[in-house]
Amino acid sequence: MIKNAPSCNGWTHWYYVDPETGQREIIDGLRERLRDRMDAEAR
Repeated sequence: MIKNAPSCNGWTHWYYVDPETGQREIIDGLRERLRDRMDAEAR
């Protein structure tokens, strides 16, 4: 309703401000970085 768009899971529709760059980023990017780190640590 907020964006006048069909329902979604939120991962690509919600944002945060990256403290390092000051840029607005989708929260799905955080999930991807965490998965990459977990995969690297599992090796």
